[in-house]
Parts: sequence; structure tokens; C-alpha cells
Amino acid sequence: MRGHGRKHEIEPARGDSQAAVPPFSGERKKRLMGNIILLLVIAGGALLVMAAVTTLAGRDSLNGIKSRTVGDGQYGTARWATDREIKTTYAHVPFRAAAWRSGKDRPTAQGLILGSVGTGKNLTA
Repeated sequence: MRGHGRKHEIEPARGDSQAAVPPFSGERKKRLMGNIILLLVIAGGALLVMAAVTTLAGRDSLNGIKSRTVGDGQYGTARWATDREIKTTYAHVPFRAAAWRSGKDRPTAQGLILGSVGTGKNLTA
């Protein structure tokens, strides 16, 4: 007959000399509490080390940095290129789109930079 209102007790397996131990017996609680205390001590120590490092490292401030205006300390000769420099640096290709589309007089210069220089009907790309 099942369910007579009796509580089921844990019985030891055959051949065991010890009775079954409840999940949190006195010995197991002591070990568990010891592990938790050890974990808390290690975590607290790590937090103390981090707090000490941030406190000691934060003693310097940004007040020692000299305030500088924009452009202070820059050197060089930046300027616009002259027409003569542009002519010697870049290959000027007459812009003949209709001929290019039909496959004639296509430019042979590599790495074209698009731009234009022109007057009237003469346009150079």
C-alpha cells in the first residue's frame, strides 16, 4: 500500500556502515562556511589592493601640463602648389569623353585624379 502518511527516510545502501548524511550536516556546514569565509577574505584583499593602487596612482594631477594654444610647436612649410608644380607632377589629359566611349584615344596615364582645367571648349581633366 502506498501513501500511508509515513515519511520516507533515507536508508543506507547495503554494505554501508554509515547512515545517510542529510545534505547540510554539521561537518559539511563547517567546511562550506570555511570556504565562503576564505572566498570573502580573498575578494576583500583584492578590493583593498585595487583601492590602494588607485589612491596612490591618483596623486598626480593635470595641473602640470602647460596650456598651449592651437598650432604651438608646429613646424613646416605647408602651402598651395604652384601651377608649374602641378604641371610637372600630374599628367594632363585632354577630356574627350565621346572618343573614350567609342574606344579611341583613351588615356594611358595610371592613377588619374579627377579635376578640370579649361577655358571655353578646351577642357583638360
